[in-house]
Amino acid sequence: ILTTYDGVEREIYKGRTILKNVNPKWRDELVLDIRPTDEFLTIQLFDYDVSSKDDFLGQRKFDLTGLRAEARLKLKGKKIGNVEPDAE
Repeated sequence: ILTTYDGVEREIYKGRTILKNVNPKWRDELVLDIRPTDEFLTIQLFDYDVSSKDDFLGQRKFDLTGLRAEARLKLKGKKIGNVEPDAE
């Protein structure tokens, strides 16, 4: 998970890898350190590969401008590349 300010991306979270599963599900609830100056939150998904570079599956970018200091960003129903989030 990345945040962006003035075109510069900063990694703020890297999730766990779920091995040997063609339909992995993450039901994680996160509290992320997002600065007031951050403009975007980007979630990227990759397919883990042992012997080669991980394959990029897709990403979803959320505009953070105008969000309250404490806000929940619901992902249910928001497609990320070829992946449909299952959790809110």
